[in-house]
Formats: sequence, C-alpha cells, structure tokens
Amino acid sequence: QADRITKSLTNLNARQEVVATQNFQDVLRCMGDRPCAFIGSKEEPILRRLMLSRRICDESYVQVIKQLTNNPSSESREKGWRLLRKMV
Repeated sequence: QADRITKSLTNLNARQEVVATQNFQDVLRCMGDRPCAFIGSKEEPILRRLMLSRRICDESYVQVIKQLTNNPSSESREKGWRLLRKMV
C-alpha cells in the first residue's frame, strides 16, 4: 500500500501542497510501507508538522486514515494506529 500521492488529499495552497506530499512520504516510512534507512524517530517529522497550520493538521489525519484503509499489512496498520494516537 505504498502508493505516492502527487497532490494533497484536502484543499491546500501551493506551499502547503509541497508540505503535504512530503508528509505522506513520511507517513509511508513511519508505517513501514516504504523502505527507510533512517534510524531516528519516523513519527517526529509528522508530529511536528501538525503545528504548522490547521489545514496541514487536517491533511495529516486524512493521509494516515487513507493509509490505514484496506492496508493488507497488520504491522503497518498497527504502526498507523500508534501514530494516529500520538497525533491526537
């Protein structure tokens, strides 16, 4: 379930679109749906972005829900729910 998004899932301005597409890449890495050699916290960049704006925050929630929906990997779903709990 590692499909990239090329634009936001919600209505954002151009600058926020860039942030949204980067955020989704981090969501994929955090949930284990995209390979990542980074050793540090994969959740931290996502959690920090929640403070940027209400629209980015909303976009982040929608992205995690998108990635959880019909995800065949139980490990990925577990990581996604853990991330979602930290986001609220």
